[in-house]
Amino acid sequence: MRKILMFVLVFLFIGSYVLAEDFQPVTLNLSVANPNISYQGGALSFNVTVTGTPANVLFLVFTKDKGGEISAVRNGYLGWHYVNGIDTCLSVSSFNFGTGVNAISWNGNDADGNPVPMADGMEYTYYLYGYDNQNAKQLAAPLGAGWENATMWRQYDDQGNPMANPELYPSIWAGAFDLAAITRQKWIMGWDVTNAAQVETCSYLAHQEHSPYVPHPYEMDGFFSLSIDGVPTAHVKKYQWVPNGAGILDDSWGEQGEVTYSLVISPTSEWPMYSGAIDIGEDLIVASGTDIAGVSTESILKLIDVPDGYVYDSIDLTDWWIRMLDGGDGGGQQSSGPNDFDYANGMLVMGSHSTCMNQMIDPHADVTDELSWNKWVNQNGDITGDHNFEATAEHPWLCHDYVVGPYKYNTDTDALNFVCFPSYDCGAVTYGLYAPDGTGLGYYAAAGEAAGAKWMAKFLDNGSAFDGLYTDGMNLGNAQYYFIAQDSFKGTIMWGVSVEEDAPAQFAVSQNSPNPFNPTTTINFEVANPGNVTIDVYNVAGQKVDTIVNEYMEDGTHSRVWDATGFSAGVYFYTVKSGNFSKTMSMTLLK
Repeated sequence: MRKILMFVLVFLFIGSYVLAEDFQPVTLNLSVANPNISYQGGALSFNVTVTGTPANVLFLVFTKDKGGEISAVRNGYLGWHYVNGIDTCLSVSSFNFGTGVNAISWNGNDADGNPVPMADGMEYTYYLYGYDNQNAKQLAAPLGAGWENATMWRQYDDQGNPMANPELYPSIWAGAFDLAAITRQKWIMGWDVTNAAQVETCSYLAHQEHSPYVPHPYEMDGFFSLSIDGVPTAHVKKYQWVPNGAGILDDSWGEQGEVTYSLVISPTSEWPMYSGAIDIGEDLIVASGTDIAGVSTESILKLIDVPDGYVYDSIDLTDWWIRMLDGGDGGGQQSSGPNDFDYANGMLVMGSHSTCMNQMIDPHADVTDELSWNKWVNQNGDITGDHNFEATAEHPWLCHDYVVGPYKYNTDTDALNFVCFPSYDCGAVTYGLYAPDGTGLGYYAAAGEAAGAKWMAKFLDNGSAFDGLYTDGMNLGNAQYYFIAQDSFKGTIMWGVSVEEDAPAQFAVSQNSPNPFNPTTTINFEVANPGNVTIDVYNVAGQKVDTIVNEYMEDGTHSRVWDATGFSAGVYFYTVKSGNFSKTMSMTLLK
């Protein structure tokens, strides 16, 4: 009888293991063997390697190192795209690629059909942006994504290192104006997507909160809460996360545990606060508080000191986000704000629920000099993201046939400053997209997308095995988190360099292929100078588990195969070192 019982228990254990669905997405990687492309005019063609999934790939040509010559320039549709102090987009092309080696082609013209200026030594930056438009999106977390701007990642640990398993903190809209207990959730990327019981929670006291969880930059269990009372006053508090318990207020931070500031909003408006906050580095978080119904009469960002808790400075955005309602120059529909943020590469990108506006600023520049901090503004998204344009025979790709959406429930940025937003009320599309200078790039659809609500679109881009674009499953009948493979790439086009006079080999490391893999995978890399090269493999605990290469190599392109037979399934990191150059990337072993 004991043998039968033991057999049943073992069978049940095996069955439960088989049914478990740990999240292990197939990621997309775009790579170019030598990202510095030589060009002497005419038709340009070069190869891009697509690994993981097929992809719709955009090829964009930008000016390079010309930002200092660009000051408060208006371009785009009706001149409603403002660019200042940054390089700008000249040309956009679109390709549909399968996995493997594919050819990018460009005729050398800008978006108006004019040849891009050529002279010896001139350089241009090019970008590749791709996403999987062929495979159905994959369930990533069994939690409700919620609506508006309040989903947040923790992608880096307290030492600033990328986390192998980033943490997801879902949206929240909780509490009353009076102080009350509310609860946050945490999900670890890679957990079993069929087991919602794994969700970790933490409760704490706050007023009405509809702001993202803000991770403390150098305390792994620390976070900030932004909530609003009925006065109205914003309350920023620092807490310690207690797993499945009550968070602990740090009453030594700020004034008795909080930073407060007054708001010029109406707590009784139809769509009240929806405030936002985010870590922007350099010991600062940025916070705002505004309604989304056009009631606010000012738009002020508060820069809050992280170590000690006080308002360090502020940035006045009123001319852009409020006064446009009163007939200021330019177009676009404003609705107070901004109230949703993302931060990457030193730049803060901002949006709001029902506005046509998006903006990117440098929050660490001179806050008294708009020409210093204001980098781009798109007041109608070059039609992308605009609320007031109907589809026409000339522009059949426009969002809608009625003057409503899209509602931009969040604004998010990848590692190269491509900006996305969900496309609510825009038909069977998933998200809208801006180039790194704010140029509107249109709308994009995941495979099997349907019309209706779209609540969120967020990038995860820290080099982990979970990098990609995350959206909700509203088209699938739920608001859970789903994964779409996505990647971007950046390189240089160098004019006047012949094929025979190519620039010296550069140090570059491509994503291993295939990835995920079992049991072998190939690592391609490029060595700039002859010398000793090492490739070491580390587990998620940072322990070195294997050395693939430790030998002298000539400059140029090389590849090596890692045979992971005998290693456990999971995420690993490989570090390629050559001279003073080093690069680490992640890979996923399946069993």
